[in-house]
Amino acid sequence: CGFPPFYADNDAQLYEKIKRGEFEFLRPYWDPISLEAKDMVRRMLTVDPKKRITCEEAMQHPWLRSEASHLTEEIATAQQLREQGMRKLRAAGDAVVAIKRMEDGAHGSSSEAPTGR
Repeated sequence: CGFPPFYADNDAQLYEKIKRGEFEFLRPYWDPISLEAKDMVRRMLTVDPKKRITCEEAMQHPWLRSEASHLTEEIATAQQLREQGMRKLRAAGDAVVAIKRMEDGAHGSSSEAPTGR
């Protein structure tokens, strides 16, 4: 959302809030963020390392798995569009080569003088 969950009037207060793990998802900045995403942020910002989410747990978190799934779909779509574009580019190149050959063939046959035999 582009707005941090920690907010204070000055740096000293901010530092203390961060150390204590005091944060909130201020409205309206965090309103469009899903509950699953907020849960992951909450779990990552847990002060006690024994209670904090581990890397392995984070990789299995529903929000991250869902985002990874969407990203995989977007990558697949981008790859398909790239391949389709490459096929069209190759076809256009082949058409240019074919036209050039036809032009060269047409010019080559008319420039030869008849031998009269």
